[in-house]
Amino acid sequence: MNFSVIPAWGIAGVTMVAILLLAILLANLVNVRPDMSDSKTRKIQFWLLGIGSLFIGLTLNYFIYYHDLRISSQQDSYLLHMLVAGAVSLVVYILLGIILSKIFKSSKLGTWF
Repeated sequence: MNFSVIPAWGIAGVTMVAILLLAILLANLVNVRPDMSDSKTRKIQFWLLGIGSLFIGLTLNYFIYYHDLRISSQQDSYLLHMLVAGAVSLVVYILLGIILSKIFKSSKLGTWF
């Protein structure tokens, strides 16, 4: 069996993109309220989905790939890459959220930050 840590990065990246798309969808589904309480809802959704993205990515990595590894050195290497990929995906999620928020200032996404 060939060993590779690429799935750790791929799973984390795909999970982050899917959750970011879900955050965009949910932000657009929140109705605008006159008291601007809708922007707080969007911010909370964004941050909860970001944290959820980290945990979902780690969970998927564990059950899809890490769970089947039997060699200790491969487990250690994959676990390290799994954790780093999760952290990097969270940072990229936040950076993309900031960028989208600045690009779409006058839309519902502009209320993320």
